[in-house]
Order: sequence, then C-alpha cells, then structure tokens
Amino acid sequence: MQIFDAHHIGQQIAAGRKAKNMTQSALADQLGVSYQAVSNWERSQSLPDIDKYAQLAEVLGLKLDDLIGAEGARTVTIVGDDEATVDARTLAEAAPVMKPQQVEEEAARLSPNLTTLKEIAPFLSSATLKNKVMDQLNQPGFAAMLVDIAPFMAAADLDAVIAAGVPEDDEHLEELVKLAPFRKAAANDQLARQMLKARGSLSRVKKLLPFLSQAATDDLFKTRAQADLAADDLTALAPFVSEGVLAAHVQQLSRQGDGKGARKFMPFLSEATLVNLLAN
Repeated sequence: MQIFDAHHIGQQIAAGRKAKNMTQSALADQLGVSYQAVSNWERSQSLPDIDKYAQLAEVLGLKLDDLIGAEGARTVTIVGDDEATVDARTLAEAAPVMKPQQVEEEAARLSPNLTTLKEIAPFLSSATLKNKVMDQLNQPGFAAMLVDIAPFMAAADLDAVIAAGVPEDDEHLEELVKLAPFRKAAANDQLARQMLKARGSLSRVKKLLPFLSQAATDDLFKTRAQADLAADDLTALAPFVSEGVLAAHVQQLSRQGDGKGARKFMPFLSEATLVNLLAN
C-alpha cells in the first residue's frame, strides 16, 4: 500500500517553504540535509526519510496530516515512538521512507506473513529475507509468493529456500521455471537433469533451457539422443545446443539414412559446418 505520495508531499513542501519565504538552502540547513535533497523532494523525485517528517512539519508550520496525509501521519507517529509496537502492516507502509537498517531492526521483531514480506522485500537484506521466508514454508501459496520475492534474494539464499520448501516436481514446475532466472545455473542444471530422468522426455524441460549452462544443455541433448536418436523433442534443444554436438548428431542421423531427421537440425548450423558435413 502506497501511503507516501511523492507528488503531494513535494507540493506541500514547496508551498510551505515559499509561504515561509525560505530558500531551499535555508530549509536544508534547518533539516540538516543538502539543498539538492530539498529540490528532489519538491520535484517529487525522492521522499524524505521517515524521521524528517515531524521536523519538516514544524519548520514549515504545517500539520503533519496536511503534509503527508492522515495515514502517513499515523505511520510516522508509530514508527517514531520508541515505545510503540510497529506491526507488519505499518512496517510495510513505512519501509519506502525508512533507512535500510531501520527496516532490518523492525523486521527482526516481527513474523510478517508472505503478503507483507512481498511488500518489504526490496528493503531487506537477502539474509534477513531468507530467514523470514523460511518461517513461512508451510503456508498456502508459498511457491507462488516466492516468485515475487525471489528478485530480492541472493541466488544462494534462494536455492536454500527452494530446497527447503519447493519440491522440484511437475506440480511446481511453473513456479520453478519462474524462479530459474534468479537461481544459480548449477541448480537449474540439476533440476533439468532430474526432470529428464523422471519423465524420459524433454517436453517439461524446454522452458528451463534459457537458464541452463552450455554443458548441461549439451548433456541433456546427448542423453536424450542416446535413448532415441530421432526423438521429436530434440529439436526444441537445437537453438541452445553447441554447434559441435549438433553437427555430430546430424552426421549420425545421416549415416543411419535418416536424411529427413538430419535436415530438421541444419537451420541451426553455420554455413561452414554444413559445407564440412557435406564434404564428409
């Protein structure tokens, strides 16, 4: 939920400053910030930190509600009160204008649910996020929500969470494919090999291909070809397989008299490789 409206706050700061006949530099001096910061606030390019709003309102002679709205004022008041309890919803609302360390400290006291974690994920360290996500492993919709949180986690932390809470099976394939861009290639390689072994077909592996290492892609192709040289699903790998492996496959098909099968792969070979194959 976005309760800190940069456009509204910027207008209020600019109007309040002008009403006080203050320059941006003068306001900046009173707040202990640079005049560029004030300029950015007034142009809605950034927001003040949460600990500046009460001071801003006082210096400009504004009510906090008028400066940032009633919801924003409530959030600022709660976060600024050392004795007040900051719940997960308030933290999610305040995180965009809090310093990272503040968010970390408040998050450490809470057990936010997956929805709240999604909202505060951009403001947490990967290590903290991993620990909080691990607490939610058994919640319904965990795998789907992890997809939204994954971009803010280090690959190693994400792999640890997946190993603990997302079975690498057909039922979770959609989520695993969406998580693939944020994982280490080795993890995706292992998943692809497991899927080929379990299914005996490359059809379920195709969506992972852009995220596999070259070595793994070549191995998958060769493993499938050993089981069935003319398997229809091999062509799906052709754009990702190294030219040497593909050329060897075309050559093997040709030697077995399967010219039609060999021609399916020729569009993926360079002219030089094709000339070399024809010469042999």
